[in-house]
Amino acid sequence: MIFIPKLTKLEYLIFAVMIFLVEIIQLLTRTGFFDIDDIILNLIGFLIGVSIMKLKLVNKVINGLFILSTIKVEEYEKNNKFF
Repeated sequence: MIFIPKLTKLEYLIFAVMIFLVEIIQLLTRTGFFDIDDIILNLIGFLIGVSIMKLKLVNKVINGLFILSTIKVEEYEKNNKFF
């Protein structure tokens, strides 16, 4: 897998803490509302995103796009030498 490293429990915890910190900052600076729904929905969205990215079909598409873009860059560099 090129784009999707396996996430550890610590990384999941760090993401949850970061979401909570954003909500705390909104509360302290009064630039928004401290809303528990935002925390829950962001965590659910994160878990759905991670689950989708773990699907083999999605991984194949992303890896294919990466390979195509790499080939295009190599062709461009080969045809447009500056030195």
